[in-house]
Amino acid sequence: MRKCLLALLVAVSLTFALSYWWHYMEMKSVASYMYTKFELSRWELESMGETFDYKSGCAKAV
Repeated sequence: MRKCLLALLVAVSLTFALSYWWHYMEMKSVASYMYTKFELSRWELESMGETFDYKSGCAKAV
């Protein structure tokens, strides 16, 4: 009985750890994608001669 409960506890712990790791990697991937997308948008604005106002989130003509 104890071995069964211990095995169940180990299985649940491993499942939780794997789920946490998967969620962490997914959020890391999303954050990287959003940062890259933001930097490309900022670069496109600057190449058109505009700047990006970080506080308002709007482009401004120079």
